[in-house]
Amino acid sequence: MRRIAALVIILAALVAGGLLRSSEAASGDVIFLHGWNGSASSWNTAKAQYESAGFTVHVLSLPRAGGSAGDTQVNADYVRAYIASNSLTNVKLVGHSLGGTLAVYLSLGCSSASTCSGSYAPVSSVVMLDSGYGGFGCWLVPDLCSNSTVMTRIKSFAPTALPIIDIRSENEAYPHADCIKVYAGMGHNTFQTDSSVLADSIAWPGTNPCAGTPTPTATPTPTPTPCSWWDRLLGRC
Repeated sequence: MRRIAALVIILAALVAGGLLRSSEAASGDVIFLHGWNGSASSWNTAKAQYESAGFTVHVLSLPRAGGSAGDTQVNADYVRAYIASNSLTNVKLVGHSLGGTLAVYLSLGCSSASTCSGSYAPVSSVVMLDSGYGGFGCWLVPDLCSNSTVMTRIKSFAPTALPIIDIRSENEAYPHADCIKVYAGMGHNTFQTDSSVLADSIAWPGTNPCAGTPTPTATPTPTPTPCSWWDRLLGRC
């Protein structure tokens, strides 16, 4: 009887473990999109934190840096091809800086024909991490700042029932975000590695990190990384 009882306990433990893994897998896929001059390795910390939360993580190295007209479309086509080839259907896009703008561009189904359908079925939510549009950065990344291309399109097309959270420093927020959370004084690149920022990113769109605040903008107080002169020059903070 003792042996039978032990076998029952072991079997129950295996079943429980299987159910746990199944639950974690149900969290879906997340694709990280790096910013200008970034790379896949920029997401090492975030990748570990997301995987611990149960997500299947995909880290891409984008083919274009965003310094030439049309780079956003090239990157968008690259990500769409990756999603299609891997048959992904429930994707959370997490983009830092230039990658955050690309994430919105993708989610709106925008194309080189200067039109946006308003949605892109495989994407279920978007997280923007300190995606800024101003300052000297417009000289470095003209594809984002040209009035005739990307920024005009993604600012004028509101997403169709797509949750978007914009986590950022003090620079310009995305006008159609459902939630804008400000980490005042935090360095631009720290948004890819700070554990509090990533926790907010992982929670979205489950627990709204902006809920319970008197305005759409919450200002938490993590240990800040000072904004460098280089980030300020680029209009990032």
